[in-house]
Amino acid sequence: MKDEYLTGQSVDGKVICLQTLGQSKLPEVVNNFLEFSFSDTVGTQDVHRGAKSLALNPKARGPQWEWIKKNWNKVYERLSVNFALLDRFLRCSLRQFSDHKVEQDIAAFFKEKDNRGYDQALRVISDTVRGNANYKQRDEALVLEWLKKHDYA
Repeated sequence: MKDEYLTGQSVDGKVICLQTLGQSKLPEVVNNFLEFSFSDTVGTQDVHRGAKSLALNPKARGPQWEWIKKNWNKVYERLSVNFALLDRFLRCSLRQFSDHKVEQDIAAFFKEKDNRGYDQALRVISDTVRGNANYKQRDEALVLEWLKKHDYA
């Protein structure tokens, strides 16, 4: 997929490559993909595309958040040239969580940082994750029961 991204001429093809690379369930591949995404090889305007794919992948979501925390300076330096890019990247990366502990971890991580330019994104992420977590707490057992009843789980 990386070779196809590097050699392909189609913009749509490159986007598909980034989305496909985000489907891996192996943490080492996730980390490798994030390093690739933040290299000069991937256009700054496209970094969020892989991030969204990772966030939609339950096995990659957590490793992506850990990578962001560990590499925040790299993320900020690359994407803060245009706060709309940083805003989009953070929203795509973090709003799929459904755990109050993760929401608190996100808030704690950004608490002492200068959030000007992406503060609204952090509020949306917090509200979304909190809502996801509340929904999960309220309805998880009912949904699982329905899935089992209809032979989906």
